[in-house]
Amino acid sequence: MNVLFLSHVSLMGTGSGTYIDALARSFIQFGHQVSVLSAEHSISQDTPYTREPIYFRDEINASKHADLPFNYASFLPHPLTTRTFDTLSESEYAKYRAKIKSKIKQVVSHTQFHMINVLHGWIIGDILHELGLEFLVTLMGPETVVYERGSCFRKEMENSLIHAKKIICFSEEYKGRIVSVYHVDPEQVIALPPGVDPDAFSIRNACKNHPIKQLLFVGRLTEPKGILVLLKALSAPEIRDKFRVAVVGDGSLRKACEAFLKDNALLNIDLLGHQPQNEVARLMSESDVLVVPSLHETGPLVALEAMASGVPVIGTRVGLLPQLLAEGRGVLCDSDSVDSLSKALLNFTNREKPLPSGKELREFVLSQYAWQNTTVRLLSLERGNAPHFLRSSKNKWPTKLFIDSMTSLCTS
Repeated sequence: MNVLFLSHVSLMGTGSGTYIDALARSFIQFGHQVSVLSAEHSISQDTPYTREPIYFRDEINASKHADLPFNYASFLPHPLTTRTFDTLSESEYAKYRAKIKSKIKQVVSHTQFHMINVLHGWIIGDILHELGLEFLVTLMGPETVVYERGSCFRKEMENSLIHAKKIICFSEEYKGRIVSVYHVDPEQVIALPPGVDPDAFSIRNACKNHPIKQLLFVGRLTEPKGILVLLKALSAPEIRDKFRVAVVGDGSLRKACEAFLKDNALLNIDLLGHQPQNEVARLMSESDVLVVPSLHETGPLVALEAMASGVPVIGTRVGLLPQLLAEGRGVLCDSDSVDSLSKALLNFTNREKPLPSGKELREFVLSQYAWQNTTVRLLSLERGNAPHFLRSSKNKWPTKLFIDSMTSLCTS
């Protein structure tokens, strides 16, 4: 079986890139052939799947050869590009669309793909429809934020979703938002959670009972990620001396965060900027807790990665977090509430009943959210197997028995 993933942005430094890379590797483990088309500045590492890059001009290294003489556009500002889609001129957009269309035609001309999955839908989904190709769309959140702001590419997004065979998202909560925002048929949308790579994230050493806990935040420094809510909660007198904090990520609120730290003399919080995945894994393994204060989420992947590292999570009741942290596996709080997050942080430091051990957290997340599970469900969805199981929100995620029974079918 030949599989094609397409992304508007680079695989480097993006959640969608992490998702595609991990899922592509999982498909290959099942014996399938995978190609990935994405926007890139360069490709520096070998991958087990075929790369089909469209090269854009790096804003730092402007003299470098590129297929297009400008940087690629992202949904939100990113360390690798300052361009967003609505900053594309008419001329740039015409070149952008023509190049992507040409590249897709080239790729599909020499390979018959049995599954085509485009991240975010958006312009590439519209092009796939224009070319008469069947495709799935996976929505991850940023595209909906931009759509709701009134992007000039709303029509392309609508065409992408209307003509997609199925729309994949990570949680039932986000499925509800998709149906509400885009007015699509609920039966067209499948809530299919992502996975986590057990080899990329290892369990931490036994936690020492230090009075000051190491807290980690990983995400864009933007309003939807709740970073200012977190900083305000950490500035409370009863909390500010209980944590040493590492903030990984960049974004439009970077200067606002720096000003808040300075104004409130929060010397125990370090803004580390964007970090490579191996460094995130190291920081994760050294942390006592990950905080996800998001106002909206589709997953998030980072919570799965923390639990795979044996690190407990404090998170808001959005996306997959209520399910992940249920039954005492973590601490939940209300979104966009400094008071609720402050209480959750105090709850974590003063718990009478301990949270599950790092080993228990890792065993849970790897049994329920392995990439193997996600791959099998995508394969069975594409081939029309077990559709009622996939559609029903009442059923639990696939058990080992279900995975084992589907494996021989999905590798054929």
